Amino acid sequence: MTELAEVVKGKSKGTDMALYIEKQRPHFERALGKTMDVDKFVRTVWTQLRTIPNLPQCTTESVFGGALLAAQTGLSLNSVQGHAWLVPFWSSTKKVFEAQFVLGYRGVAHLAWNSGRVKDISAREVYANDHFEYEYGLRDKLVHRPARGDRGEIEQFYAMARFVGTGHVFNVITLDDAKAKKEQALKKAKNPGNPELPWNKYFNQMAMKSAFLPMKAWLPLSPESQRAIDADEAVITPEPDSDGGWTPEWDDVIDMEGEEQ
Repeated sequence: MTELAEVVKGKSKGTDMALYIEKQRPHFERALGKTMDVDKFVRTVWTQLRTIPNLPQCTTESVFGGALLAAQTGLSLNSVQGHAWLVPFWSSTKKVFEAQFVLGYRGVAHLAWNSGRVKDISAREVYANDHFEYEYGLRDKLVHRPARGDRGEIEQFYAMARFVGTGHVFNVITLDDAKAKKEQALKKAKNPGNPELPWNKYFNQMAMKSAFLPMKAWLPLSPESQRAIDADEAVITPEPDSDGGWTPEWDDVIDMEGEEQ
């Protein structure tokens, strides 16, 4: 059975959404350029529709908009690479499910790496038994030597980037910082315990993204990549452009209450 057949089997809304996405293939191909094969990209959208509860029930505009933004910036929509996800949330005002575009830390790293001006970029967890020290200032430094054997519990997260030629940037957050970010994000959820929400399913990845985001002003990002980071956790709406295609747009204020099962 093909992935498209698996998506549409027994689901009228899933059928409609999968066929709608298939019809948008020319727009995805145009947006992707040479960054990714369009067949591979469309399959990642189908996989999201098949595996994420309530995503087929979202508005077609929000699913297409989020997927189009991912295509324009060369991001894969799958859990393996962890670039980005489409996550269904309930709009208390519109009374419909809408798909929210949610970046992962690997997505942020991918966007920076594509600039060609970054020679090393990463994010990591720091455990209690690791040797870890850092300083900010004129002679800032970051030293992390993971412990051998029992590393203990996670205490901190950090992200860092070294630029081609010279220069670097890093940022450190504590476990409590990450938990506060999670709590803030899940306040919008009707069911904050839903295991499919990114902060519940991929806590460490989302924490490392939170370490990355304050660095965005120093990362060498293209305008398209900057837009993708600015659109994190937004509902994307496709707007027609002058060339007969579509441009992803979004509002700064999002009225969301969260995903329902």
